[in-house]
Amino acid sequence: MNIVSYQYLFFLIIVFLCYYLLNDRYKKYLLCFASLAFYAIGQPVYVILLLLSVSINYLVGLSFSTEKSPKRLIFYLSLIFNIGLLVYFKYLGYWLSLINPSLQILQPKTVSTLSNLILPIGISFYTFNAIGYTIDVYLKVMKPERNIMNYITYQAFFPQVLSGPVARGRLLIPQINKTHHLDYGLVVSGLRLILLGYFKKLVIANGLRPYVDAVFNNYTFHNGSTLYFAAFIYFIEVYADFSGYTDIALGTARLFGFDLINNFNKPFTSKSVTDFWRRWHISLSSWCRDYLYYPILYTIRQYQVVAVFAATLITFLVIGFWHGPRLTFAIFGISQFILILLELYISKLVTIHNKKLSIFISIFQHVFTILLMSLFMIFLRLETTEQIFGVFSRIFTSPGKVFLPQEAVLLFGSFGFLLLLIAEIISGKQELTVFISERKRIVRWFVYIFMISLILVCGVFDDNTFIYYQF
Repeated sequence: MNIVSYQYLFFLIIVFLCYYLLNDRYKKYLLCFASLAFYAIGQPVYVILLLLSVSINYLVGLSFSTEKSPKRLIFYLSLIFNIGLLVYFKYLGYWLSLINPSLQILQPKTVSTLSNLILPIGISFYTFNAIGYTIDVYLKVMKPERNIMNYITYQAFFPQVLSGPVARGRLLIPQINKTHHLDYGLVVSGLRLILLGYFKKLVIANGLRPYVDAVFNNYTFHNGSTLYFAAFIYFIEVYADFSGYTDIALGTARLFGFDLINNFNKPFTSKSVTDFWRRWHISLSSWCRDYLYYPILYTIRQYQVVAVFAATLITFLVIGFWHGPRLTFAIFGISQFILILLELYISKLVTIHNKKLSIFISIFQHVFTILLMSLFMIFLRLETTEQIFGVFSRIFTSPGKVFLPQEAVLLFGSFGFLLLLIAEIISGKQELTVFISERKRIVRWFVYIFMISLILVCGVFDDNTFIYYQF
C-alpha cells in the first residue's frame, strides 16, 4: 500500500480511531495486526518472508537469555540468516544475470528465474532492524522482548516498514510496551509532519521527476550543462522524495504516540561531505557507525590510522551496496570514502584566522558541498558504468545551453524546493515543523493553507511510488 494514496489515508483513519477506542491492553495487538495487514496488502506473498524473519530473530533474542545456550554460535547463525535473506532476494539474482552468458554450469532457466525475483519491499529496512536488535540483545545492551506481538510491531511497524527509518530496538520497543493515550499536541504535530511530507512528495519530488527522467533516459541527446543541471535537480528530487516519506512515517507514528528516528537534518545546509552524512539518511549512517564502523575500528585498533581508513572504507562500501548490487552503488560508496579522507587531510593543512575570509570560506563550503554531492548522486540514478562514463564525459567536455522544458511542473517543483530551503535556513537548528508550531496562529494557518493549496494546484498525483522503495 502506498502511503501517498486515498487507501492509505482510509487505512490510517480506521486504525487511528480503533486504537484510541480500544481498551489499553489491546492497543499493542491492534498495531501488530495493522502492521501485518498493511504489508500484506502490498505484497501478500512476501508477508510470509517477513514473518519468517520475525520468528527467527525473536527466537534468537530469547535464546540469549538462556544460560546454557551456545550464544556465540546462535548469534553468528542469525547474522548468516539475515544477511542471507538480503543476498538471495536483493543481490543473487542480479549477480547471476551478469554471469549468465559465460557460466555454462548453471541452467539458463534457473538463472533467469533468480534474476527476475521481485524484491520484497522494505527487506533492507526490516532486516537491519532485526540485525541491530540481535546485536543489542547479544551484547546485553537491552533485554530480549518476550511478547511476540510486540516484537512483530517492532520489526514491521507499518509507518516505517517500507522505507524506514531504520529502527533501534532499545528506542522503539520500550515505546511499544508503553500505554499511549490520545495526546492533542502529538496528533497535531503528527498531522503537521504528514502535511509537510505530502508537500515534499507531491509538489517537489513529483514535480521534478519528469525532467530528470527525460534527461537521463536520453542522456546521449543532451549536453554536459543540461546533464549536470539534471543531476542537481535529481539531488533535490531524492531529498524531497525520501524525506517526504520520512515525514509521513514520523507523523503517522506520532499519531499513535511514538517517536521515531528522524532521517534528515537539513542536508542542503551541509558545509562538508562529512557534515552531509551526519544529516542525510541518519538512521542508516548511524546504524553503520554503531554496528560496523566502531566494531571494526575497535577490532583492529592497533593499526591506528590504517584502522580508521579500513573501517571508513568498509562502512561506506556497505552503505553503497545497501542500495543494491550494482557496481555504481559500490563506486558511490568508495567516492564518499575518498571525499571524506580528502576533507580530513585538507582541514589539517588549511587554517583560516581572518574573520571576513572565514565567512566567505564558509559560504563557499556550503555551496561547493551541494554542487559536489549533486555530481555523485548520478551514481544512484544511473544503472551501468557505461552510462556513468557517458554522462560524466559529457559533463566535463560538452558544455552548452541548459535544456528547459515548457511544462510548468519543473517550475512548480523548483519553487516548492526554494520555499522549503528558505524555511529550513530560517528555522536554524530547530525542526521545521517545530519552528512553524511556535509561530502565531495566523502565521501557522497561513502556512497550512498555502501548502494545501500548492498540493491541490501544483501537486502531481499520477506517480506516487517512492525512490527508496527500490532500495
